[in-house]
Amino acid sequence: MSAPTGHAAFHLFRDSPKHTGTKAGTKSQRRALLKESMRHLDPKDVARHAKKNASIVATDAHLNSAFVNDGSGGFRIARSVTDVLAYGDAREARVRRKIAEGQTTVNLFVVHLPKTLCVEIEDFYPRVNPDGTQRLDPITGEPMSRSRWVARDHDEAMRYFSDAVAFLGESVIPGKQDAIHGWATNFDETTPHIQLMADPFARDTKAPADKPDALRTEQNQAYGSHREIHDDNGNQIGGKAKLRAYQAAMRAHMIVRGWPVEAAAGPRRTGQPKSEFQATQDERAEAVALFGAAADAEARATAAQADALRIHEAAVDIAADAEADRYVSEYEHRQAIEEDREELYGELGAEYALLQQKRQQVDDVLALERKVLNRERTAEKAEHDRALDILRTQTDAANQREREADARARAAERREQVAAHLEAEARSTVLGAREVFNAAQALGRELDKLAQEARVRLPASSIAKIRTAQANHDGAVRRVLPRISTIQSRPDSYDVER
Repeated sequence: MSAPTGHAAFHLFRDSPKHTGTKAGTKSQRRALLKESMRHLDPKDVARHAKKNASIVATDAHLNSAFVNDGSGGFRIARSVTDVLAYGDAREARVRRKIAEGQTTVNLFVVHLPKTLCVEIEDFYPRVNPDGTQRLDPITGEPMSRSRWVARDHDEAMRYFSDAVAFLGESVIPGKQDAIHGWATNFDETTPHIQLMADPFARDTKAPADKPDALRTEQNQAYGSHREIHDDNGNQIGGKAKLRAYQAAMRAHMIVRGWPVEAAAGPRRTGQPKSEFQATQDERAEAVALFGAAADAEARATAAQADALRIHEAAVDIAADAEADRYVSEYEHRQAIEEDREELYGELGAEYALLQQKRQQVDDVLALERKVLNRERTAEKAEHDRALDILRTQTDAANQREREADARARAAERREQVAAHLEAEARSTVLGAREVFNAAQALGRELDKLAQEARVRLPASSIAKIRTAQANHDGAVRRVLPRISTIQSRPDSYDVER
């Protein structure tokens, strides 16, 4: 195993908490980050985060330390995350301009201990599949594992981390050491490292005289592109160029401090979250194992071919030296050579066939998984389509029933209106007939009275007319009253069109 190389670098998280634009700001997000980085301050936090992160070794949490800015140019031991939150809140309260929603007001830095200051513990962590099962070597079938790196000397590691914090506060963070809220060491994971929380606030040079302690944000000045920051040619310097310069300065600083780190930049990280990065490393280890097995098989095949060639050359030399009796033993020599060659080629072919078989098994497994996934997707889509069809049919039926109910309601309303109109008309007719009849009776009585006083007998035609009017009135009453009763008792049976 080659000796490890040491690299001095820091990682600035791009997905730092964004301000909400309210009084609460980023306090809840900062608390969550601090609860993870300073978990050793609360045993419950240790248990919770160890359950979420398989790389955390809970029994080593006592090796961790947490620090908060003391406000006097140094740091003191943090008793709880509340100490760090309070310092950050006080810094944010000094920002003169209003902080907008989505603005970056806190940055998280991570610095790992170089491998040259660590001791490797091989096969410490099991490599796992995405479903949590043990990952097996595709060739040998043995469980795969990965190493853990621990500090070779705890005090030495603390000195390295202190130098790294001092560099960040002096050369990277806009507000210098005062802008560092706090930092914590994590000796209980795969590699010892620190997590440092800081803000991008610096002294506000344009603040009024009555606010000498006012701050302003310099996030873009430090880590992005800003009109105030230019290179020697007057061009604005981009964020990536600034970060590359910071990293180069950190490597030079740590070398001057005497730490065993490389002057060149180390391998570039992908920026993936811890869980995704570890999964990628596990898959890469499996691929390396497959490639190594293929390379070994190819090497054995090459060696077998070389052995066959040497045997053939030796046989040719023997045949040349024994030219005198070659007529006697030529056939036997050639037969032996051919048998050796066939045996060697047979072994080579068997190994190659085994390799092809394993490759085919891998391809079959992948094809089966794709087929199962496609079948599940097809079934889910068909089920979804059936559910949509049922829902559409039920909706159409409900709409049809609703339309029919509305039509019946409107018809009933029209019948009730017509019935009311006919009833009113019938009653009006009856009342009119009664009034005519009463008038006719009164007229008859008056005429009869006049006839008696004058002792005149009414003509038979007049008496007949009065009786005819009475009969017509009675007939009209008899015709209308049943219709009124029918409409009142059964309004739905009456024909609206009539």
